[in-house]
Amino acid sequence: LPLKERTKTDYLAMVEAGRTNKTTGNPFANGPLHPLAEVSLAKITAGQIRGIYETEEAKSKRVAVYAMQVLRAVLNWHGVEIENSPLSTDTAGKERIRIGKTTGNPMPIPKDKLGAWWGAAKAMAGNVGADACRVILLTGCRPGEIFGSQTYKNGKTIVFATGLLVEQVDVRRKQLNLIDTKNRTNHTVHLSKQALEIVRSYCKGKAPTDKVFDVLDPGKTLEAINAAAEVDGITPHKLRHTFASVAAKLCSVFELKAMMNHAASGDVTADHYVDVDGTDLAVAWQRVADFIVDGKV
Repeated sequence: LPLKERTKTDYLAMVEAGRTNKTTGNPFANGPLHPLAEVSLAKITAGQIRGIYETEEAKSKRVAVYAMQVLRAVLNWHGVEIENSPLSTDTAGKERIRIGKTTGNPMPIPKDKLGAWWGAAKAMAGNVGADACRVILLTGCRPGEIFGSQTYKNGKTIVFATGLLVEQVDVRRKQLNLIDTKNRTNHTVHLSKQALEIVRSYCKGKAPTDKVFDVLDPGKTLEAINAAAEVDGITPHKLRHTFASVAAKLCSVFELKAMMNHAASGDVTADHYVDVDGTDLAVAWQRVADFIVDGKV
């Protein structure tokens, strides 16, 4: 499977062994698909699949569903057909594992707290974590595209995303050029004047391959902003939720999809009839930024 590094790591964790209880010798915290780790794909049985699903469902419905989604994707990729597979639509309904569509749970900054949140973040101008969070709120970028993302495993650092690099910033064109994003495409972000001011200040004196915001996790800084604004639980990703929620009221749905870098596959209107160009998007990003900063368009 042609996977991004983070997805590959998540998939492999599905089949990895966990740890062993020192007293009983019993294994625990195994990946949900660990029982299949040593089984050839062609020899997996319907009973094994159902057994794994039922075991995991008893602990976490979400984990059980995700495990089945991963297993189904791997089997389909390799063209493996399992007799009476509970993942097959050809299997009788009562024997089938139904994997419903995942549903989102947007949790933006409350409307009546947006001004307070922005004010608290701006009061910390010069703090790299606070300024990076402001850029996410103004642009709708994914946190990994700004901060970067990595994990430590077996004594090694695995980098999923580098974060925003100076060479990805085009100050003259007022753009961020994001490469190989989550949906495997490149993405151009048109910077509002407010976002450009922040980004430009962090690029000064740095080499092209340096990170613009040299921080991985805003952590305590974001907690302090939330506390000052009297909001709970706002994370970097929820700043992206907030951007989308504001943009949904100020921009067309086609502009919003493009700004969020969401694939339009299957959307006949977006794919074949609507032309949203860079000029349109630059205006849309500025409109959203003006509302976030000033409360008006």
